[in-house]
Amino acid sequence: MANPALTPGAVLLLAAMKRQHRKALAEAAVELQGIWKEVLSQPGKGEPYVRYSPKRKGRASRPGDPPAPDQGLLRASISIEDHADSFRVGPAGPPGRYGRALEYGTDKMDPRPHARPAKRIAEHQMTDAIVFTLRTG
Repeated sequence: MANPALTPGAVLLLAAMKRQHRKALAEAAVELQGIWKEVLSQPGKGEPYVRYSPKRKGRASRPGDPPAPDQGLLRASISIEDHADSFRVGPAGPPGRYGRALEYGTDKMDPRPHARPAKRIAEHQMTDAIVFTLRTG
């Protein structure tokens, strides 16, 4: 319902500002998604391994490093969810549980943080994307 204290011009301006704010948040979400996927694309620095289903070779990640890509399921699951007044960037579906276990570790596995490093790396680019979008329309 419209605020009776606002003029029609002010209502239009407010609507335009909300659209611009939403566009800026979407741009920031895209930046974070891309950087998060880059973090999850780095090769491991740990021990080499061989897997058999499907057959492949790789190098494991070391504790404290981001998880090394194997089949790329976690990386592929990093998506943007559009909510009414915000965006959520992160793993969707079953890889989300796996992503949390990697991020914080378990009683049987040391952490392989990926979300927090991605956020730290992306903060500047996200801010730039927001400022650019708000300035240029």
